[in-house]
Amino acid sequence: MKPPPKHWLPTALAYARRILSLRRLVLFSCVMLNCFGAQPFAQQLAKAERQIIIQVGPTRSIKTIAYSAILAKAGSTIEVDSGIYTADVAVWQHDDITIRAVGGRVRL
Repeated sequence: MKPPPKHWLPTALAYARRILSLRRLVLFSCVMLNCFGAQPFAQQLAKAERQIIIQVGPTRSIKTIAYSAILAKAGSTIEVDSGIYTADVAVWQHDDITIRAVGGRVRL
């Protein structure tokens, strides 16, 4: 059996160095993420999962702002289509709710 050519050894050593440096980079990244970034990222992800977007308007399934107030939970976003909402009284019972006009001015 012939021995392998001599030029394979430098290539194998370079490949081994790359693997070791890649492992170090992955390990360092995991450590840094756990120390500095995992907790806030997990909190933002949980908040995004809880967030509900409710669309209100004459052509939507939810027609009144009052009904959207009943459906809303903490952290919800209410998007109200432009228009006039006469005698539409809403009582908000949760915190951190965003109400946003879409397509123009909303008059209550």
